[in-house]
Amino acid sequence: GTVSVAHHGSVGPPGHREGAVHAQGTCREHDREDDEPPFYRIDAVEHPVAGAPGLPIAAIPGIINDYRMPTPLSDGFDEVLKTVPGGRAAANTLGAWEILVTRLERGWPPDGWYPPEEYRARLEYRDDLVTLADEIPAPIRADFDEALATLDRRFTEATVDDGGQALTSRVGSIPDRWWWRRITEPLPWLTMPKSKGRKARAEKHGPRSTGRRAKD
Repeated sequence: GTVSVAHHGSVGPPGHREGAVHAQGTCREHDREDDEPPFYRIDAVEHPVAGAPGLPIAAIPGIINDYRMPTPLSDGFDEVLKTVPGGRAAANTLGAWEILVTRLERGWPPDGWYPPEEYRARLEYRDDLVTLADEIPAPIRADFDEALATLDRRFTEATVDDGGQALTSRVGSIPDRWWWRRITEPLPWLTMPKSKGRKARAEKHGPRSTGRRAKD
């Protein structure tokens, strides 16, 4: 299957390290002996790599999702909400919103960019919190609302209101809610790696036909 990895050290001559190399590739488990390690093939990297100039360049969103962000606010609700109907979903969704807020505050780690599709998906979590919060019992609801208000305030302080124009231009129409109209400056996808090399050609022209019928 396809794997995304953050390899700390460049792909090149032994002993030659140049920081983290974010790569995407395929892992082939078949056609090997039991005592042999898996075979990995690098299909793309986010930035040019010394010692391997021919590797295709492409954005690898999977690296972003694998990069853990701290969620102290939402973590505090994991225990108290786990026995409440719908409580676990509320805590997890609050955590997803906290991840976005923390990530944008810190300049979009690990590589300083964020794809518009992922940004839209995180804003949808904020949509879900509107109804999920209503299911939380009153004794816990006040603390939950306070945590959500804290995250909303941090989100507002770290973004600007552009009327939703930047996001709409990339993903189409968006809901009429205040958080959908806010974005960071500069735009998080402004420095997203552009596809170059074999991957870019495949995306533009589609897979090249071999002239042979695939095996069933």
